[in-house]
Amino acid sequence: MKKIVISISLVLASFFVVAQEDSISWRQTFPRHDLQLGIGDPFIAGVTAALGFSLDALFASDDFAAEGGSIDELFASDTYCGTTLTTGCLSLAYRYRLQKWLWIGVSGSYAGFYANIYDKYSKQKKAMDASYFFFIMPSVRFSWLNKKYVMLYSGVSLGVSGCYSSTYSKFSEQTTNDLSLNFAGEVTAIGVHVGRYWYGFTELGFGTQGFFNIGFGYQFKCKKK
Repeated sequence: MKKIVISISLVLASFFVVAQEDSISWRQTFPRHDLQLGIGDPFIAGVTAALGFSLDALFASDDFAAEGGSIDELFASDTYCGTTLTTGCLSLAYRYRLQKWLWIGVSGSYAGFYANIYDKYSKQKKAMDASYFFFIMPSVRFSWLNKKYVMLYSGVSLGVSGCYSSTYSKFSEQTTNDLSLNFAGEVTAIGVHVGRYWYGFTELGFGTQGFFNIGFGYQFKCKKK
């Protein structure tokens, strides 16, 4: 019994020593502060913006409504949305390395959409529509390959999004504004980080940044003891 206790104690002691050595080594080898700037495809936010285009908002205050006519019936099939321009999903993120494989942080993102609405027959511009999306999300990242110049990782973010939309109708010469808040999320299936301190990255996933995100970042140099 005494030998078993001694053996278990030695094993636990060896694990403790190895863990301490590993902890010291990665803290002196890998950077702990990470700041990055990226741009992603705006597909998810764009779908939300497209669903937010409302002819009711464009013409609900029009004078024809007072005459007993139905604005929906009058304009629903007589207008169309032109080409939508977008900034893409711009993001700025900071992360802190708690363990060699575990990061926590926060990211902020912005996506803008701009479109004109035209008369179907005369081709004249009837209105202008703009939507601005803002996202704030705490995040957790798991880096499952940690090399000096290459890192592979996955992660998840969850937070809130705000959408401010503004529609100006040339027909009524009035502007309709709307503000809404919703939940926001992002799942990074796989991310590739290449570089030492200055680095480039690319990510594949699903969420507020769409399916694809690319950019660059900087990791602050680790302290050597």
